[in-house]
Amino acid sequence: MTPLAAVVLIGLLATQAVEWVAEVLNLRSLRRDPPPGFEDVYPPDRYARSQDYTRAKTKFGFVSSAVGLGVLVGFWFLGGFGTLDIWCRGWGFGPVTTGTLFLGTLFFLKQLLGIPFAGYATFRLEAKFGFNRTTLKTFLLDRLKGNLLAVVIGGPLVALLLWLFARLGSGAWLWAWGTVAAFSLFLQFIAPTLIMPLFNKFTPLPEGELRAAIFDLAKRLDYPLTNLFVIDGSRRSSKANAFFTGFGKNKRIALFDTLVQKQTVPELTGVLAHEIGHHKSTMSGSGSLSACCRAGGCFSFCPCPWDGRPCLPLSGWTSPLCTLGSRSSAFFLRP
Repeated sequence: MTPLAAVVLIGLLATQAVEWVAEVLNLRSLRRDPPPGFEDVYPPDRYARSQDYTRAKTKFGFVSSAVGLGVLVGFWFLGGFGTLDIWCRGWGFGPVTTGTLFLGTLFFLKQLLGIPFAGYATFRLEAKFGFNRTTLKTFLLDRLKGNLLAVVIGGPLVALLLWLFARLGSGAWLWAWGTVAAFSLFLQFIAPTLIMPLFNKFTPLPEGELRAAIFDLAKRLDYPLTNLFVIDGSRRSSKANAFFTGFGKNKRIALFDTLVQKQTVPELTGVLAHEIGHHKSTMSGSGSLSACCRAGGCFSFCPCPWDGRPCLPLSGWTSPLCTLGSRSSAFFLRP
């Protein structure tokens, strides 16, 4: 094993280990009884059931992540990347198309691996605690739509990134990083209007006490809210939820219909005040920033993919683009 391969492997294992340790600490902090003073707010039986659900979901997460990590490492050391490299190049396509085919195949293999776990989580785990309302048709359609979007949106992006590495040499990683960052911002802008409606129905919140209370809250907190929607979350789950979309002065709030049905106006505005607090403290951008940093770290590992030397020679690979793809998969396709 080369030193670079060892660094990638150690990074994968260390990241997963940190996540597992955090989950174990969370499990140890769970208690079946509500905190003192909250007995009247949260009935003990419901509180205990919520803790049971958290335990079950976390333990299932251990299993799925362990299987995913094991499959990735096994695929790596059994020569899977090298075999896939040879298969992709055997089609005789150009280098950019070959690299895109390589990464696309990895993505769909990962999707296939995830279907049994997603199915169990939806139809067994969520159903056990009375949350699931997803039908098999909705489950399958969601995955079909998601994969089609990956082809339509992700395919051209991957091809562009590989083209940049093919054309720009040692400085390509900076251009690739900037491209991914710009694309992420663009996706955040179009997702609420073009992508999310493919999965859920968005209905403007009608005029009334709730709408007036939310806009008043946003005004008092200096939060530039432009639209309020209710989505049909009850098609998939009985859970109550809400999320924020958009950035800058074009922000939206989407409320699950289950949340509107179950919560009073003061309770709901209290939930939204908490979420607005996250956004105003810039916590909402931490996920995007983390993903951007990971992308930069990935691309910086591949400064010269066209210098004639395999970047990560684990299985005798000779295709620089497929080698670049394999290294990218270690960061983006890790469990």
